[in-house]
Amino acid sequence: NYAAHAKNSATPYPSELAVVIGQKARDVSEATAMDYVGGYALALDMTAREIQSSAKDRLIKKKVLSHSLCCLCNQERENTKHLFFQCVYSKEVWKGIKNTIGSGSLQSVCMRSSNYIWNKRNNRRFSNARCPPNVLRERLLRDLKFYLQATLNTITDSALTRALIQRLGLQVEMRLKENIECMWVKPDKDIVKLNTDGSITEDSAGIGGAIKYHAGEVLVAFNGSNSGKCILTQDLLAIRTELEGCIMKGFKKVVVASDSLHAVKCINKIEAPPWYCLNLVLSIQCLCPLFEIISFIHVYRETNRLADHLATVRKCLEENVLYFVPPLDLQSDIIVKEEVANRLYTSSLQLSKSLVPDPENLERWLKIDGEYKQKGFTRDMIFKLPFHISHISSIMTLFEGDVILTGTPQGVDPVKAGQNITAGITGLIDVNFSVQRRQRPGRCCMNTDFY
Repeated sequence: NYAAHAKNSATPYPSELAVVIGQKARDVSEATAMDYVGGYALALDMTAREIQSSAKDRLIKKKVLSHSLCCLCNQERENTKHLFFQCVYSKEVWKGIKNTIGSGSLQSVCMRSSNYIWNKRNNRRFSNARCPPNVLRERLLRDLKFYLQATLNTITDSALTRALIQRLGLQVEMRLKENIECMWVKPDKDIVKLNTDGSITEDSAGIGGAIKYHAGEVLVAFNGSNSGKCILTQDLLAIRTELEGCIMKGFKKVVVASDSLHAVKCINKIEAPPWYCLNLVLSIQCLCPLFEIISFIHVYRETNRLADHLATVRKCLEENVLYFVPPLDLQSDIIVKEEVANRLYTSSLQLSKSLVPDPENLERWLKIDGEYKQKGFTRDMIFKLPFHISHISSIMTLFEGDVILTGTPQGVDPVKAGQNITAGITGLIDVNFSVQRRQRPGRCCMNTDFY
């Protein structure tokens, strides 16, 4: 949902194109700028942030492999990065898979592809059995098609899945995707709610959270930094840190909300924690008897925005935790006000880069009650997409998951309560929602917001 805030009886309602960065970019030229794009979306209150962690060479660490030459190419030292991605043999396999099903669908088959490459490596090393990469690729695609056709009866409809099904030639029933509406739920009176989250980026990790009273006001917030590289560890560390903050402040009745379902299940003894998180889980469980009332619940990430924001900004030094009280920073304050107002959230829709063959010719539009108010092509933009990426990357480093909002089509018109808004990218995506009038908390009926 997109919230349009108004002081008067009407609010301008623009739409924008969201360009999602797919790889790190710094000082790139306009000629190569589009190579750094990972996807596109219709910008309707969308915040994208993808967390990417680098892989380690686990095979050599576990002494599965020695420092020997790759048996598939006999050119480089064999390790996981080379075997699955850098080897000329593996590149041929991946290239064929990408050309067949598209780069946006590679995630769904990467494990099966890696398994085929690994088996081929073993056959070559131990049985001297040789198989050209194109033959291996055809076997992989054939088995993948048979497996999916046998196991999939219905699948959630989306542009990405439709493209995958069409490329593989599968016959499945498509069902409409259901949007789940969710909101931040206030705790019962005399109980404080703890929202926590962990964050990992390429070079650092952080935790954050806030303790809120039943009315939604923030009593205490915190964030911290550390050198951990496991997201589950960060989520558990955030929970323990906030419980310790409650003990210091004397809060005895708490409900802990985390968007990590795995962490919640481990603490509630529904699932066994991984060995590397066992001490953290036990330390959290040891704190529980110190509270009169305590429970751990899972919430959607969209309703955990404040904790997510605090875990990302990391205002404290390395290996440290900072507790602080309101007033909060501007973005945190906006999030808190939206949560108190019971704002509804739904997940955002993003288009894979493979589904947008010509980003310079996208038609974007917006209708109010079925009448076009905005309509335009990306080719008509004064500053084109490559220029934006190149210019911004000359000032700051762009990372995977960063979002650039640009290109509002010509035309502005007010919206009023009861009207219906539809916006989209022609042939790719469209969204529909209604404008509702909602009274601001603590204000008279004349002061209203439009949602």
